Amino acid sequence: MHRTKHPGARLLLGALWTEGEAAGKIENIGPVPSEMLPEVYRRADALVFPTLLESFSRTYLEAMYFGIADPHRDRDFAHHLCGDAAIYF
Repeated sequence: MHRTKHPGARLLLGALWTEGEAAGKIENIGPVPSEMLPEVYRRADALVFPTLLESFSRTYLEAMYFGIADPHRDRDFAHHLCGDAAIYF
């Protein structure tokens, strides 16, 4: 199920879910209530948060806290928050 309203995001996720090596490996779970976050992070292999506009999000810090792979856009704010703990693209 596509749990996003942006048409570009739906197209990207649709392609990722049906094509190539990513097929069946990526899940967009949509909004998560705070009380469920620890379980979601424990079950995740990676967090992908490809934003160009975000300047701070607790999401980066949560992923680092739970020790999951945390790829980020190569942006100054991400380097400031995550240092060498993230994978940049």
